This record gives sequence, C-alpha cells and structure tokens, in this order.
Amino acid sequence: MTRPLSSDLRVRLVEYREATSATREELGAIFGVAPATAYRWMIEAKAGKLAPGKAPGAAPLIPVEMLPSLRALVEMRNDATLQALCDAWERMHSVRVSVTTMHHVLTKKLGITRKKRRSARRSKTAKT
Repeated sequence: MTRPLSSDLRVRLVEYREATSATREELGAIFGVAPATAYRWMIEAKAGKLAPGKAPGAAPLIPVEMLPSLRALVEMRNDATLQALCDAWERMHSVRVSVTTMHHVLTKKLGITRKKRRSARRSKTAKT
C-alpha cells in the first residue's frame, strides 16, 4: 500500500490552481498525480481539510498491550509448537491467529526465535 502524499504537495497544487485556473488534467500532469486526485484535493481545500489522513490498515490481532501476556505464555510453554501457541492464545483471549502471525509476532516484535540446538548429539560417523 502506498503512503499518503505530503501536505506540501497538496498545498502547492491548490495554490497553483488558484493562481492559474488550470484544469485538473493539467494539474495532474504538472504535479504527477491523477486528475481525480487533483480534483479531490481541490474539494478538500474548499472544505478546509487538506492534510493527508492516516493510511488505512487492519488492527493487529495481537496488539502491543498484549505482548507481555504472549511472552508469559511462551515462557510457561517454552516447548510448544507455533500451532500449540496459536491454540492456547485462542483459548485465553478468544482471538484466532494464524501460525504465520504468531511466528511474526514472536520473532519480529518479541525477538523470540526457535530452538537451534539439537536435542541429541550428532553422530560422529554421519556425513556432514
């Protein structure tokens, strides 16, 4: 998803329109935006709300406030698989999360990675 264009660009487009009475197609070509965007910005300027809005997005299934609860769950069940953690999270908070979401939150937000050490010794005769 793209981010909103700057307030400065919006103001310059509206000021240029007022100074030259250019069409929205001309404004779009000059400022590198679609004609519909130029038209929408002119309408917003008349209404007095030209500032860019917040980009839309879905709310996270595991919000930042609940990360300590997830960390406690992982510490309590440190040998659980991602699927088992997802099931436990659903039982605790009535929110179903996918294995991918759980993996992302654990690694990116909490810095918890999978166990990397083998549970058994390596064979001295096996090919490496």
